[in-house]
Formats: sequence, structure tokens, C-alpha cells
Amino acid sequence: MDPYSSEGELVNMHTAFVQGQYQQVIDFDTSIFSAPNQPSAQILKYRAQLALQDYDSVSSSISSSDASSDPSLAAVKVYASYAASSFTSDSAVSQAESLSQSNSDNLSVQLLCGAVLARAGKTDEAIALLSQHQGSLDAVAMSTQIHLSNNRADLAAKEAKSARSFAQDALLVNLAESWISLREGGDAKYQQAFYVFEELAQAPGSSAVTSLVAQAVSELHLGRYPEAETALQQALDVEPENTTALANAVVLFTATGDVERAAEMKKKLQGTKGGEETELLQGLAAKKEAFDAACEKYQPKFEPYCQFKLDIKRFEKNQEEWRNYERDVKRYEESQEKRREHNENKRQRKRQEGERLERERPEQKRRSGNIIKRGLFNTQEFLNSFEPEDFSSIGEILRETGQGMKAAWKDILR
Repeated sequence: MDPYSSEGELVNMHTAFVQGQYQQVIDFDTSIFSAPNQPSAQILKYRAQLALQDYDSVSSSISSSDASSDPSLAAVKVYASYAASSFTSDSAVSQAESLSQSNSDNLSVQLLCGAVLARAGKTDEAIALLSQHQGSLDAVAMSTQIHLSNNRADLAAKEAKSARSFAQDALLVNLAESWISLREGGDAKYQQAFYVFEELAQAPGSSAVTSLVAQAVSELHLGRYPEAETALQQALDVEPENTTALANAVVLFTATGDVERAAEMKKKLQGTKGGEETELLQGLAAKKEAFDAACEKYQPKFEPYCQFKLDIKRFEKNQEEWRNYERDVKRYEESQEKRREHNENKRQRKRQEGERLERERPEQKRRSGNIIKRGLFNTQEFLNSFEPEDFSSIGEILRETGQGMKAAWKDILR
């Protein structure tokens, strides 16, 4: 029987573990449990410590004699040593295989040794071991994750469906189905998963970094980037060095085109304990290695391009040059905007001057008419003042009068 079933007294402690509230599990008072459940409660505490990457403390807490006499403790110690070696210890994998053969009916062996085998790439052996469980939802959840990691959503769905038959409303089954929905895809599936994760993340009694990250991932799939960033920021506020949250932040900022913040999060992830073991960084390293191999193969043709892509320092320099370019573009755009404003003001002044001249034109015409009239009257008066004999020089007088009028018109037109 599953010691963590909903009918057992460990249900609240196990629910906290499933929700990702690992510190709460570690702080749980296990003295209230009956003697038969004490070992299972202690194993759950060890699993919570392992989830928090406290590998050395777990290993030192279990003596070799205890591990040799209790397969559950032996499985915990094997997983701790494997994780402490950055998941590279062949010795730990061999021990996990040995334990799985001799104690395949032990739930802790199934879960912890199954995790070691799956991480070592022996997924078929891990699935075979986990399939021997007796109604354990933890084993179902792990089998589901292994199937999804192998891109076998059909087998994962089959696993979850079988669990639904004996655990109708169990939280782990809901979570397993939500993981499958995210892998199968489609807005309806994404939204369905979002409802489950969002309910866990926002409820005060169940909120944890794990559920916040899961909510952010579903938001990412739905294209709701600001909401995803909010959820990830909440997770990082609680655990600034949570590798899963940092890895998903790299994905988010890459998707939004924020290269600087993506690089910042990647650098922080690389400097975090366990960061180099994340699937994201390992995948990037594998792709870089494959690209290096391709560059070596086609070096005569693609050498300049490959060198540019593989030179990290040059990449960082290009980032700085790009920032300088963006700054120069911004300055140029600002200067162009000022020039446009200046030209617009100049055109506005010209329009205003034209409108003023248009308003003053009738007054200028009136003044011109008065001047002409005065000039004609003064000419007649001037002619009347002469005696007949003085008209012998009339031509000269008229010329002088004409010159005076011409000068007057020049003044007007000026």
C-alpha cells in the first residue's frame, strides 16, 4: 500500500511535498505519526532536502550501516551521491541498478533509483522498475515525466488515465494531466493546464516556487509574456537562485527579444548551484558542440561565419557595439526631430507673415489711392499758379512732377 495515499496520516506532509513546499516538509513535526509511518516520513524529508539540492547533508545523515540494512535509506544515499557528482557518477548508477534488481518492490527504491536510471539515460529500465509499484501516485507521476522526456505523450496519457481509475481527485493526477496538456499543445490544453497551476500558485496554502514556475510556463505557451514575467518574478523573489525559474526566465526574455536580460539570466543561471546541470544549459552546450563539429567539417567554406558565432568575447563585443549603435540611432532620431520642429516653426512663421500681409493689403491700396489723389490735386494747384507765359517750360515741370510721383510710388512699394 502507498504510505502517502489520501487515506494515510502522511497525507498533509505528502501534499506539501507535491506542491513544492519542501521547507515545510522538512520542518514538519513527525513525532505525531505512528511508529510504522515514521520511516516513510523520514524518507519524505530526505526527498525534500534532495529537491533543495542539500545533497551532502543527506549523505552524511545516512551511515553506511544504515544504508546496508535498509534499502530505502540506501536508495536515498545513492541518489544523493549521484546528484552530488553533477549526475555523472557511474558508480552511483551501478548501485542503483543493483538495488533495483534486489529490492524492486520497495517504493523508495522505485522512485529514487528510477530517477537515477532515467537521468543516466536508462529510461527503459527506469520505467520497468516504476511499473512494479502498487498504487503509488508518485511512481505514476515519475513515469509520466519520463515518457514526456522521451516525447511519448501517448504513453504518458495512458499512465495518467490508469491512475485516474484508482485516484479520481488526486492532486498528482491533476498535475500529471497538466504536464501532458502542455506537451500535447493547443490553446485549450494550455488553458486547462494554466487553471490547475494558477490555482496552486495563487492559493496562500499551496503557493510555492514550483507552482509559480508552472503557471509561468503555461502563460508562456499562451503567449501572455507580461503575465509569465510576473509569475517568474514572484518565484525569484522567493528563491533568487532557483534554477528552474532562472532557466524559464532565459526562455521568456529570448522569446520577447530582450537579449540583454536573457544574457543576464543565463549568466546568473550558470553561476547558480546546479545551474550547469539544467536541461537548458546542457542542451545549449550540446548544440554548441554539434555546431563546432560542423564548423570543423566545413571549415574552408564557413570559417569566418563559424569563428564569429563561436567567439563569445566577440559576441559580447558585438552586443556593446549594438548598444552603441542603438544609442547613435536614438541621437540621430532626436536631431532629426529637432530639425523637423525647426522647419515646421519656420514654415509657421512664413504662413503667419503671409496672413498678416494679406490682412494689410486693403489698407495699403487705400493709402496708395489717397497719395495719388493728393499728387494730382497738388499738380493742378501748382499749374494754376503760373502765368500763361510761364507755360513755355511746361514740359520741364511735368517731368519734375512725374519724377516726384515715381519716388512716391517707390516709397509705397517699399
